[in-house]
Amino acid sequence: MALTCFFGSAVSPGNKSPVPVAPECVLVVTNASVAAESTYTGRMTLVVTTRTQAAPITLGTVHPELGQFTLSLQQFFSAEDAPCFDVVVDKKALADPENHGVALADEARVPCRLHVTGYFERDDESDVDVNLSGLGPLGDEIADDEGDEEEEEEEDDEDDVDSGSFDDDE
Repeated sequence: MALTCFFGSAVSPGNKSPVPVAPECVLVVTNASVAAESTYTGRMTLVVTTRTQAAPITLGTVHPELGQFTLSLQQFFSAEDAPCFDVVVDKKALADPENHGVALADEARVPCRLHVTGYFERDDESDVDVNLSGLGPLGDEIADDEGDEEEEEEEDDEDDVDSGSFDDDE
C-alpha cells in the first residue's frame, strides 16, 4: 500500500460528515482530537455509519474536562463502506453554559467540534489508475503529481546503466 494523500475533517454534533473514498483506495483514520475552538468540556463520542452498517459504530470518546483530548485510532474504510462521521453528545449537557470553557480564540468559538484525521492509501502494485477526481481539486493535484513521479522514475532507470567496471584502488 502507498500513501496517496492526507485526510482531515471537522465534525460537529448533528452535522454528519460523509467522506468520499476513491475506488481502489482505503481511508485510514488515525486520530480524532478536540478542536482548539471548541468550548464544550463534556463527553464527546465519535461515531461512524457506513453503507453496510447503518447503526452508528462508536470509535471512541474524549472528555476535555477530564483531560482526555485525543483518540488514537487505526480504522480502515473502503469506497464500498462510504463512511460518514458524527459526534454524539448529551444535548442537555451541551446546552448548559456551565459545561463550556474558553476557546483558544474567542472569535472562533464553537460549542463542540472534533478534528478527525488520517490518510488515503492505495495498492501500489496495482496497474489500475485511481480516479481521484471525486475528491475535488486536491484529488486532481494528486493525480497530476503521480504522473510526474512516474516520468521521473523512468528517467532514473535510464540513468542507472551499469558499465560493468569498478575502480579498485588496491
